[in-house]
Amino acid sequence: DEHAQSVRLRQDNGTGTQLVWFSEAGLPVAAEEQGPDGEPEWRATFNDYQNHGAVPVATHIGLELPVCERSLDIALEDVDLNPTLDLSVFALQTPPGSQVVDLDRLTD
Repeated sequence: DEHAQSVRLRQDNGTGTQLVWFSEAGLPVAAEEQGPDGEPEWRATFNDYQNHGAVPVATHIGLELPVCERSLDIALEDVDLNPTLDLSVFALQTPPGSQVVDLDRLTD
């Protein structure tokens, strides 16, 4: 994409198009999904990359929903890449009165 000075990947998925733009360094700079009419349904931008442990991280992320005229800017600070997390962070607390169903044991 000479206009954007980036590499653009495009995939038609039958109900629209997905696009991703990459910088010359191979970092994603934008992504978008278009409806069948070619109009963007959502768009994301990734800027202000910083290296954290030799891993580039976009510290400014923009999200847009053009149809709803909504947008969100996210600024990341104090990035901690792959921190050690206590397993309790992932523990599911079953609400009182609910029943646990083991989906691995269900058959068709």
